[in-house]
Amino acid sequence: MPSQNRDTLQSLLHQQADADHILQCVDNMMEQQTSHLMDRLLHAESLVRLQAELLTTLSLEACTPLTTIIILCDVLRRHRERLSQERCVAIIDQIQAQTERLGQILNQLNSVNSTAAD
Repeated sequence: MPSQNRDTLQSLLHQQADADHILQCVDNMMEQQTSHLMDRLLHAESLVRLQAELLTTLSLEACTPLTTIIILCDVLRRHRERLSQERCVAIIDQIQAQTERLGQILNQLNSVNSTAAD
């Protein structure tokens, strides 16, 4: 085999080895990036689950003051003639307090939704 052919063959083998090394490096980088993306995806899924749980909890919490408001309004409507003025004022104060509580819960829901939109 002439020297020139041998040199060409060695050069080609060296280039092949370099190409194989480059491909291995690219494969390693892709595996690292895939792993990183999977970690980020799992983290995002976890955040979505937590957000859903929080929204469910806040929604259920909103039912308590709402139910109280509905019941107290019904008491006032049905029994206002039999209730003393002091008792009516106390009921109205309870309605006001529950309305404020409901407003706080709705503000928390809005904050969660705003955070989700970001």
